[in-house]
Amino acid sequence: MSALSWRRLLLGLCACSLLAVLAHAWSDGTIVGDAGFEWLPSGTAFVDRIGNVSPHGPAASAGIRNGDLVDTRGLSPQLRIRWYTGVRYGVPSGRAVTLPLLRNGTRHNITFTPSPRPVPWDSWLEMAGLLWMLGFATLLAWRRPESAEARVLCLFLILVPAAISLTYLSLPNVNAQIALNMLGFLCYLPSIPLLAVYAMLFARPPDTARRVLASLSYLFELAATSGMPLLFFVYWSDLFDPTGFIVVQKILALMTLLLPLLCVSRAISVARGEDRDRAIWTTSTLGFFYVAFFLFNALPLLPQFASGAGLDFVFTLTRAALLIAPLGMTYALLNRRLLDIGFVLNRAAVFTGVSLVIVGIFVLVEWAVSEWFSFASHTTNLAISAALALALGLSVRAIHMRVDHVLDTVFFRKRHEDEQAIRTLAREAAYITDADVLLSRVVSVLEQHADATGVDVLLENGGGYAHVIPSEAPEARSNVTLSEAQSAESNGRGTDSSQSVTENDPAIVRLRATQKVLDLHDVQSAITGEFAYPMLARGRLVGVVVLGPKRSGESYAPDESDAIAQLAHDAGAALDVLGARNGARDDTMLRLQKSSEAILAGIRELPQRLAEVLESRKHA
Repeated sequence: MSALSWRRLLLGLCACSLLAVLAHAWSDGTIVGDAGFEWLPSGTAFVDRIGNVSPHGPAASAGIRNGDLVDTRGLSPQLRIRWYTGVRYGVPSGRAVTLPLLRNGTRHNITFTPSPRPVPWDSWLEMAGLLWMLGFATLLAWRRPESAEARVLCLFLILVPAAISLTYLSLPNVNAQIALNMLGFLCYLPSIPLLAVYAMLFARPPDTARRVLASLSYLFELAATSGMPLLFFVYWSDLFDPTGFIVVQKILALMTLLLPLLCVSRAISVARGEDRDRAIWTTSTLGFFYVAFFLFNALPLLPQFASGAGLDFVFTLTRAALLIAPLGMTYALLNRRLLDIGFVLNRAAVFTGVSLVIVGIFVLVEWAVSEWFSFASHTTNLAISAALALALGLSVRAIHMRVDHVLDTVFFRKRHEDEQAIRTLAREAAYITDADVLLSRVVSVLEQHADATGVDVLLENGGGYAHVIPSEAPEARSNVTLSEAQSAESNGRGTDSSQSVTENDPAIVRLRATQKVLDLHDVQSAITGEFAYPMLARGRLVGVVVLGPKRSGESYAPDESDAIAQLAHDAGAALDVLGARNGARDDTMLRLQKSSEAILAGIRELPQRLAEVLESRKHA
């Protein structure tokens, strides 16, 4: 699939997941009610015990007491599934519920109506985390759809909010709720092995241990996904004791969480250098999320965490993880340069500024109109307000451009000054008459204004591309000067293999074929750095400018990268002209030298010729 197709697909999935999160928020705030008691296990299949009955709750008012047993076999299949899959989220507010109770061996059908309940504080925590995840998923889908790593992270950030929202969604219609709960489970289980998929992208090609762990992760995920319909069937039919199925399902869920963590640990252990650092930073917060959900599945298997305060602790732990995970990913994603932070901050600041200007003008003018035209009729005030709204609507583009310019000047001035300095040198490159001076200025400007940790220049030398250090720059034993590289090229020989890159190096081949900026992380090359910029002349790759990571750890912004690409192109063209000019000058000097030698030879022969002429005349 193309990057555009991936972008459309991922953004569409983001929109669907956002609808699920909003539906969950609406359900949690308006539909879910307070029953006034807790469901506790009784040790008998499909029979639960009621505990912690609130003295003033709807259950106590209806006559429900602590210790009453609820025989859910007397409920309809839909209601039974609602109770066992929705846990405390499955009680609708304002709708009468009839429970078949067993008290002292006597059956009672007691009807009660759950009351509205305030949304718990940890639910708001969960909602903030889910929306944060979707916000990052949207940015990844929009900015980096071509990156496999970004796509995997984006799918994870999409599926987790959708799974959690749909799994605990409560609706007035029982059948609709069951269908959406099932869909939530089907979203949750495939999202877990994505960490194993992500771990396979580091230190490639992956080793055998990672392949085995990832394959086991996929296998257990398939088993857990296949077991969900069977568990729903058990709840629906009440023909079998669901306890064993629940334990097996929990074990499968634990394995689907544990195996990706082991796969990530293996990837970190075999990765080296920057690859290892990126793996640690990116997966650390995701690892916390997986550990929290591992405890979410493991702790309820213990009696003290199966209900009551223990169950509340488990829910609070997972909701905290939902917020902590995107908080950590905020730093991790920006630190490993998957997003352009300048772009994000710029767009957010512009949007905020435009909103403040428009709202401020509208409020101010509305106040002035109410004061100045207080005597006018209601129709007149409406007409004035409509005219004001229309004027502001037509002025949005102008306001946006002005705010964008002001914010760029105030907050991003240094960035624009650096870009302007790079483009200025690109324009001046054609007017510099010394190649060493040109390369020295290119290195100096990029180190200063691109904030690069290192700048390397490779020039064509006949047999490959040599690392060149301008004569005015500090010398390095492993490199050669520009004059040496040109001399090697003119003599038809290359420099030592340890000092140059072959012309068949994957990065060199890619640059010659595409003539576009190359991310060096995408190829296995002898050239080390962050990005390679082609130096082109007459359609030929005459050199490469290689930049290391930024000192700040951020990515190279699109407009900044475009300026560097322009500088590399113009510098390549200027070097080509200087090389041709020097070649022409050498040819002229050679012709002059030959001419002068011929003249000198003629002068040396002149006395002899004169003597011969005089001798011939004498004999005549």
